Amino acid sequence: MEEAQIKTGQFQGPSSGSLDKKNYAVYLISNRREVSEEEKKRAFQSAVCYTSSRPNFFKVMKATNVQKYFAVIIPKTWAPKHLPNSTSDLDAQLRAPPNKKLWPVVLKMKSTPPKLAKGWYKFVMDNNLEKDDACIFELSQGGKGKKESIIFDVLIHRVVNDVVSPTRVN
Repeated sequence: MEEAQIKTGQFQGPSSGSLDKKNYAVYLISNRREVSEEEKKRAFQSAVCYTSSRPNFFKVMKATNVQKYFAVIIPKTWAPKHLPNSTSDLDAQLRAPPNKKLWPVVLKMKSTPPKLAKGWYKFVMDNNLEKDDACIFELSQGGKGKKESIIFDVLIHRVVNDVVSPTRVN
Protein backbone atom coordinates (compact mmCIF):
# COMPACT_ATOMS: atom_id res chain seq x y z
CA MET A 1 0.00 0.00 0.00
CA GLU A 2 1.43 3.32 -0.97
CA GLU A 3 2.03 5.95 1.72
CA ALA A 4 0.12 8.47 -0.44
CA GLN A 5 -3.00 6.28 -0.34
CA ILE A 6 -2.85 6.17 3.43
CA LYS A 7 -2.44 9.95 3.73
CA THR A 8 -5.20 10.79 1.25
CA GLY A 9 -7.75 8.65 3.03
CA GLN A 10 -8.11 5.99 0.33
CA PHE A 11 -6.90 3.59 2.98
CA GLN A 12 -7.45 3.85 6.69
CA GLY A 13 -5.04 1.74 8.66
CA PRO A 14 -5.24 0.08 12.04
CA SER A 15 -4.93 3.35 13.97
CA SER A 16 -8.36 4.45 12.79
CA GLY A 17 -9.92 1.03 13.27
CA SER A 18 -11.67 1.07 9.93
CA LEU A 19 -11.21 0.43 6.25
CA ASP A 20 -13.49 2.34 3.90
CA LYS A 21 -15.78 3.24 6.82
CA LYS A 22 -16.39 -0.41 7.62
CA ASN A 23 -14.69 -2.65 10.15
CA TYR A 24 -13.13 -5.84 8.85
CA ALA A 25 -11.87 -8.71 10.97
CA VAL A 26 -8.81 -9.01 8.70
CA TYR A 27 -7.37 -6.98 5.91
CA LEU A 28 -4.16 -7.14 3.94
CA ILE A 29 -1.68 -4.46 2.99
CA SER A 30 0.27 -5.09 -0.19
CA ASN A 31 4.06 -5.14 0.00
CA ARG A 32 4.40 -5.36 -3.77
CA ARG A 33 6.17 -2.57 -5.60
CA GLU A 34 4.04 -0.02 -7.41
CA VAL A 35 2.80 -1.38 -10.71
CA SER A 36 2.57 0.49 -13.98
CA GLU A 37 -0.50 0.89 -16.16
CA GLU A 38 1.35 -1.09 -18.82
CA GLU A 39 1.80 -4.04 -16.43
CA LYS A 40 -1.91 -3.93 -15.52
CA LYS A 41 -2.82 -3.85 -19.20
CA ARG A 42 -0.53 -6.82 -19.96
CA ALA A 43 -2.19 -9.01 -17.28
CA PHE A 44 -5.65 -7.96 -18.44
CA GLN A 45 -4.87 -8.69 -22.12
CA SER A 46 -3.38 -12.05 -21.22
CA ALA A 47 -6.61 -13.07 -19.47
CA VAL A 48 -8.87 -11.66 -22.21
CA CYS A 49 -7.01 -13.65 -24.88
CA TYR A 50 -7.46 -16.96 -23.03
CA THR A 51 -9.65 -19.48 -24.83
CA SER A 52 -11.02 -22.78 -23.61
CA SER A 53 -13.76 -25.26 -24.41
CA ARG A 54 -14.74 -25.17 -20.72
CA PRO A 55 -17.09 -22.53 -19.31
CA ASN A 56 -15.10 -19.71 -17.73
CA PHE A 57 -15.17 -16.09 -16.67
CA PHE A 58 -12.43 -13.71 -15.65
CA LYS A 59 -12.05 -11.05 -13.01
CA VAL A 60 -9.41 -8.43 -12.44
CA MET A 61 -8.79 -8.54 -8.72
CA LYS A 62 -9.91 -5.47 -6.79
CA ALA A 63 -9.11 -4.55 -3.20
CA THR A 64 -12.48 -6.01 -2.19
CA ASN A 65 -11.43 -9.40 -3.61
CA VAL A 66 -7.94 -9.67 -2.14
CA GLN A 67 -7.41 -7.13 0.63
CA LYS A 68 -10.51 -6.66 2.74
CA TYR A 69 -13.82 -8.27 1.80
CA PHE A 70 -12.50 -11.54 0.36
CA ALA A 71 -15.22 -12.58 -2.04
CA VAL A 72 -15.58 -12.87 -5.82
CA ILE A 73 -18.88 -12.02 -7.44
CA ILE A 74 -19.73 -14.41 -10.25
CA PRO A 75 -21.10 -12.61 -13.31
CA LYS A 76 -24.90 -12.67 -13.13
CA THR A 77 -25.23 -13.71 -16.78
CA TRP A 78 -22.69 -16.55 -16.39
CA ALA A 79 -24.02 -18.19 -13.22
CA PRO A 80 -27.49 -19.32 -14.42
CA LYS A 81 -26.00 -20.91 -17.54
CA HIS A 82 -23.31 -22.92 -15.77
CA LEU A 83 -24.14 -23.36 -12.07
CA PRO A 84 -26.90 -25.44 -10.49
CA ASN A 85 -30.16 -23.66 -9.70
CA SER A 86 -30.05 -23.55 -5.92
CA THR A 87 -31.45 -21.42 -3.16
CA SER A 88 -28.93 -22.74 -0.67
CA ASP A 89 -25.18 -22.31 -0.54
CA LEU A 90 -23.03 -24.92 -2.27
CA ASP A 91 -19.64 -26.34 -1.50
CA ALA A 92 -17.08 -25.92 -4.25
CA GLN A 93 -13.32 -26.18 -4.63
CA LEU A 94 -10.63 -24.07 -6.27
CA ARG A 95 -7.41 -25.25 -7.84
CA ALA A 96 -4.54 -23.12 -9.19
CA PRO A 97 -2.91 -25.21 -11.95
CA PRO A 98 -0.38 -26.68 -12.19
CA ASN A 99 -0.91 -27.09 -8.45
CA LYS A 100 -3.12 -30.10 -7.68
CA LYS A 101 -4.11 -28.82 -4.23
CA LEU A 102 -7.81 -28.06 -3.75
CA TRP A 103 -9.09 -25.20 -1.61
CA PRO A 104 -12.65 -25.56 -0.29
CA VAL A 105 -14.90 -22.52 -0.75
CA VAL A 106 -18.56 -21.74 -0.28
CA LEU A 107 -20.54 -20.73 -3.33
CA LYS A 108 -23.10 -18.27 -1.96
CA MET A 109 -26.07 -19.02 -4.19
CA LYS A 110 -28.48 -16.98 -2.02
CA SER A 111 -26.62 -13.84 -3.07
CA THR A 112 -27.67 -12.02 -6.20
CA PRO A 113 -25.47 -12.50 -8.09
CA PRO A 114 -23.79 -15.58 -6.56
CA LYS A 115 -20.30 -15.25 -5.13
CA LEU A 116 -17.33 -17.26 -3.94
CA ALA A 117 -16.96 -16.46 -0.27
CA LYS A 118 -15.86 -18.53 2.73
CA GLY A 119 -12.54 -20.14 1.88
CA TRP A 120 -11.59 -17.53 -0.73
CA TYR A 121 -9.35 -15.74 1.81
CA LYS A 122 -7.23 -18.88 2.27
CA PHE A 123 -6.89 -19.24 -1.51
CA VAL A 124 -5.84 -15.57 -1.79
CA MET A 125 -3.19 -15.98 0.93
CA ASP A 126 -1.80 -19.30 -0.29
CA ASN A 127 -1.52 -18.06 -3.87
CA ASN A 128 -0.38 -14.50 -3.07
CA LEU A 129 -3.11 -12.87 -5.14
CA GLU A 130 -2.86 -9.11 -5.38
CA LYS A 131 -4.95 -6.22 -6.63
CA ASP A 132 -4.90 -5.97 -10.45
CA ASP A 133 -3.95 -9.63 -10.98
CA ALA A 134 -6.32 -11.10 -13.57
CA CYS A 135 -7.88 -14.47 -12.74
CA ILE A 136 -9.74 -16.82 -15.04
CA PHE A 137 -12.22 -19.04 -13.25
CA GLU A 138 -12.67 -22.13 -15.39
CA LEU A 139 -15.36 -24.65 -14.45
CA SER A 140 -13.41 -27.90 -14.66
CA GLN A 141 -15.89 -30.20 -12.92
CA GLY A 142 -19.55 -30.11 -11.94
CA GLY A 143 -21.95 -27.36 -12.76
CA LYS A 144 -25.49 -27.15 -14.11
CA GLY A 145 -27.10 -30.57 -14.54
CA LYS A 146 -24.07 -32.48 -13.23
CA LYS A 147 -23.82 -34.51 -10.05
CA GLU A 148 -20.09 -34.14 -9.37
CA SER A 149 -18.77 -31.53 -7.00
CA ILE A 150 -17.95 -28.13 -8.43
CA ILE A 151 -14.28 -27.40 -9.10
CA PHE A 152 -12.93 -24.20 -10.60
CA ASP A 153 -9.42 -24.03 -12.01
CA VAL A 154 -8.18 -20.51 -11.28
CA LEU A 155 -5.63 -19.38 -13.85
CA ILE A 156 -3.67 -16.46 -12.42
CA HIS A 157 -2.25 -13.79 -14.73
CA ARG A 158 -0.06 -11.74 -12.41
CA VAL A 159 0.63 -8.07 -12.87
CA VAL A 160 4.08 -8.61 -11.37
CA ASN A 161 5.79 -12.00 -11.46
CA ASP A 162 7.81 -11.33 -8.30
CA VAL A 163 5.55 -12.55 -5.51
CA VAL A 164 5.74 -10.69 -2.20
CA SER A 165 3.47 -11.78 0.63
CA PRO A 166 1.14 -9.07 1.95
CA THR A 167 1.02 -7.94 5.57
CA ARG A 168 -2.00 -9.17 7.49
CA VAL A 169 -3.63 -6.66 9.83
CA ASN A 170 -6.26 -7.72 12.36
